[in-house]
Amino acid sequence: MPPVRRQVITKIEKKALRNYYFGCVEKPSQQKLMAWFRQHFDKELSQPSVSQILSSKYDFLDEATSEAAEKTNTLPAKYPVLESALVEWIQRTQKSDIEVNEEVIRKTACEFWKKIPAYSNLPTPEFSSNWLEKFQNHYLNPQDNMKLADTDLIYEFVKHYALEDVFSFDEVGLLWKLVPNNPPSVEFTNGIRREKARVSIAMCCNALGTEKQPLWIIGYSKEPRAFRSARVNIHALDVEWRSNGTAQINNLIMQEWLIWFDQRMSGRKVLLLLDRLSAHECAVENIRRTRSFQNIAILWLPKSTNPTQNPYSMGIFRNFKECYRNYWLQYMADQINHGHDPLKAVNILKAIRWMVAAWNFDVSSSMIAFSFQRSGILSIKENSSDVKPPSSATQASEQLKSLFSQFTSGENHLLDRFIDPVEESVVDEDVDVTDQIAAEFLKDRDFESEEEEEEYVVSITIKEAMQYINILQQFEEQQEIPNPEIVKQLMFYGKILQDRQDSKNL
Repeated sequence: MPPVRRQVITKIEKKALRNYYFGCVEKPSQQKLMAWFRQHFDKELSQPSVSQILSSKYDFLDEATSEAAEKTNTLPAKYPVLESALVEWIQRTQKSDIEVNEEVIRKTACEFWKKIPAYSNLPTPEFSSNWLEKFQNHYLNPQDNMKLADTDLIYEFVKHYALEDVFSFDEVGLLWKLVPNNPPSVEFTNGIRREKARVSIAMCCNALGTEKQPLWIIGYSKEPRAFRSARVNIHALDVEWRSNGTAQINNLIMQEWLIWFDQRMSGRKVLLLLDRLSAHECAVENIRRTRSFQNIAILWLPKSTNPTQNPYSMGIFRNFKECYRNYWLQYMADQINHGHDPLKAVNILKAIRWMVAAWNFDVSSSMIAFSFQRSGILSIKENSSDVKPPSSATQASEQLKSLFSQFTSGENHLLDRFIDPVEESVVDEDVDVTDQIAAEFLKDRDFESEEEEEEYVVSITIKEAMQYINILQQFEEQQEIPNPEIVKQLMFYGKILQDRQDSKNL
C-alpha cells in the first residue's frame, strides 16, 4: 500500500472533527472518524493524527471563534508558551472590550515572562517591534485584512451542515408599553436604574425558517399579577417565562436554555450560532466543565464590526418588533376609541400573546431565510444589500407606518426610534456590571408594570367553552367561502372538551 501523502489539516478542519466527535452520544471509532473526515474534507487522516486532534492539546479550538480558529503555523513561535498565554489573555480581555494596543501587549508579555516557570529565570526580552509584528500577524490578523476571511471561514464551517440543521440564537429587549414620541418609563430601585415595562426575549430558529423554537421571555416578576388574575398556565402559549432583577438573560438562564435546546435536538446533530456576549460565553464554559453537549455544536460569530452579522440583526428583530407594535398600536387605538386608557388596560399577558403571535405567525419563514442570506453566513453575497425583503415584511412596515401616523406626525426618524429604540439594545457594559449583579437580588415584583389595572377573570367552565366552540364553528360554516380546515379543527377541539367533560363525570 503506498504511503499516505501528507496533507495540511487546517485548524477549522480539526475543530470540525472535534465538534463531530464530542457531539456524538455514542463515540465513533477512529476508523469511522477517518471516513467522516474523508467524506467532508476529501483528505486522509492517520489514526495517530485522529488521536492527537482529539487530545487536550487542541482543547483551545473548542472555544475558538471561526476567525481565530484558522491561523497558519508556517513559522514556529519564538516563545510558544508565552505566546499561547498572551493569546488566551487577549481573548478574555476582548470580552470586556478593553483596548489592547501594542504597548499593552508588551507590558503583559513582560508580566507573563516573570510568572511562567519556563522563562522566569531568563532575562526578559525587549519584545521588539519585529517580534510584535510577527505575533500579531500569526495570532491576531489585522482587522482590515480579516474582514473577508471571517466570512469565508464561517461559511467554510457552516457548509458541512444541512440548512435545516443550522440554528441561530439571539436575544432582544422589548419595551412592551412604549408609546410613540414618549421616552420609556424608568424607575430607580436601591440606586439601580431600569426600564419599568421591559422584557428580554430569547429567539432561536433554523436557517430555512421552518423551525422556530418557543420564545423564552424574561421579565421582573416570578409570577406576574396578570397571570394570576387570568388564571392562565403560561405554558399554554408555548413560551417559557423567567424573571430576575434586570429582566435580562444572565448566565444561569442561558445555561438552562442551552441544556433545554440540546435536549430538544435529541437524535440530531445541529450547529448553533451564538454571539460573543459574556452571558453566552460563561454559560457554555460552565456547562462544558461538567458535561458535553450531546446534539449541538457551537460556533461563535465574529464581533459586529465584521461583515458577517447575526441573522437577527439582518431583519428578523426589526420585523418582529414591527409586527408586535402593530398589535400594540391597534390595541391603543381601540382602547382610546372606547374611552379607556390603553396604558392601564394593557398587561404583560396581553403583550406576551402579541409576542407569540408575531413570532409564530407574522415573522415568516421567507423573512428568516432572507435574513440568513443577507448575513453572509450561508454563502458569500457580493450584492446582498440589493436583495429585497419578502412582501410580508413590507406589509408589516406599511401597516405600522399607517398606525403610527395616527399618534404622531409620522416622521421617519421618529418611527425608527419607536421601532428600535436604543434602550432595547442588548450589550455587555462593564461600567454597570456591579449594578447588574446587584439587581439580581432585588425583591421580586408582584407586577410587570404598576400602571396596569388589576382585573379578575372568571374561570370558564368546560360547558361554556363547548358553547363558544359551537358558535365559532357555526360562524365559519356561514361564511361565503368557509375554511373546512378551521371547521375540522374546531370539531376536533370540541371532541377533546367532550372527553374532558366525560372524564370529569366519571
